[in-house]
Amino acid sequence: MLAASLGDPLLRSVYMLLEARAVDWQLAGSLPGLAAELAAQRQEALAARPALSSFPQPSVALEQFARRIFSLHSSELPAELGTDLAPRVLLARAVEIGAGLARCTRKLRGPVRSAVLGRMDR
Repeated sequence: MLAASLGDPLLRSVYMLLEARAVDWQLAGSLPGLAAELAAQRQEALAARPALSSFPQPSVALEQFARRIFSLHSSELPAELGTDLAPRVLLARAVEIGAGLARCTRKLRGPVRSAVLGRMDR
């Protein structure tokens, strides 16, 4: 599994969220009879999430991203995802999104080292 080979926890988390959302969308499109059940399970999982205020500040941006993409209808993909759902494309999108999320928290954590790009992002 590609996600397991990613050393950067933020990148791995973003990739896994994108991958899960892509699979959800593909299932709903391929098996329309499952769309309602998938939506119900997604809503149940979202409702069970802890309050946003209980997350450590550096994790809030990732949690907000996760909540936003999983609150979409099964027939919708997040704009950031596009329609090419190949693993290499998902990884490239995860790198972009992860960099944006890291910028949201950089003042709290200091420079963020990118495992994929091998450089310090400030």
